[in-house]
Amino acid sequence: MDYALTEDSIVSKLLDLGQEACLLLQGTMSAFEQGDAHAARKIWQEDDLVDIRYHLARYDLMTMLTSIYAVPALQQDSLVIQRMTYWLWIAHKLERVGDHCTNICERIVFFLEGVMTIQSTRAE
Repeated sequence: MDYALTEDSIVSKLLDLGQEACLLLQGTMSAFEQGDAHAARKIWQEDDLVDIRYHLARYDLMTMLTSIYAVPALQQDSLVIQRMTYWLWIAHKLERVGDHCTNICERIVFFLEGVMTIQSTRAE
């Protein structure tokens, strides 16, 4: 690992994930407002960035929960595991924002073109 794994580095990754999810939601709402099927298709592709940021944050969170980091962290702060668990939930929910945006964009394309051209692999 090239960097120090700390709570601050994890929070930074969660903020990056949140910003990416926010951009996706803004793009989705813009595509909906403007009736723009091309933009809706682009949003679908951009969800991959949210997924990547989620997996990076999740990896660090799981590392903190399962490695040599956990015991020393617990010795210093008995609530660290609780925070990590909440951050894991936050990361998951932010990743779902991207999935929901993809689903909305699929429907935008359907409403505008009458065909479902984007094949979703995400849970509704």
